Amino acid sequence: MGQAFSLPFKLVKTTSDFYFGLFHYLWGKGRHSAYLPFEESTFPYLRPDFSNDSEETLLFKKNARIHLYSLASSFYMFDKPHYRKGSYRED
Repeated sequence: MGQAFSLPFKLVKTTSDFYFGLFHYLWGKGRHSAYLPFEESTFPYLRPDFSNDSEETLLFKKNARIHLYSLASSFYMFDKPHYRKGSYRED
């Protein structure tokens, strides 16, 4: 019964982490800095905690940060020149 009450909160946290991450890499500190791994990360929501996180959780956080960075960079590159076409949009 406890899982039925905690599930909506987990869904809200996961969704908010996604949108905060997208905001971070589109308009926040992550826009003007390179992707920084591990504890150097400027993204506080998925920063790894080596003392408490399992290997699986650390890998998930790393992959989630990479995914959000690449998704945000697609918006940035949309009108930039591309090597195959005139812009990323045309490719």
